Amino acid sequence: QLQILDALLKLRQVCCDPRLLPSEKTRGKAAPSAKLDLLMELLPEMLAEGRRVLLFSQFTEMLTLIEEALAGRDLAWTKLTGQTK
Repeated sequence: QLQILDALLKLRQVCCDPRLLPSEKTRGKAAPSAKLDLLMELLPEMLAEGRRVLLFSQFTEMLTLIEEALAGRDLAWTKLTGQTK
């Protein structure tokens, strides 16, 4: 059962972004992320329309990757995690 749960977790991680996999082979490599690419494509359009966007992720590392992508495009953001006071 634990192996199945571990495999499901890894599948969920790789679906968000392959860099989330806890593997030395993939860590740090610039693997394409369809979800992140689509987000970066849609987000400027939504912001231009005056929308506010709220993003959720179970994986805090995914939020870090999103932060880096937003910073690269000079887009402002606020991050709320369990560590936020």
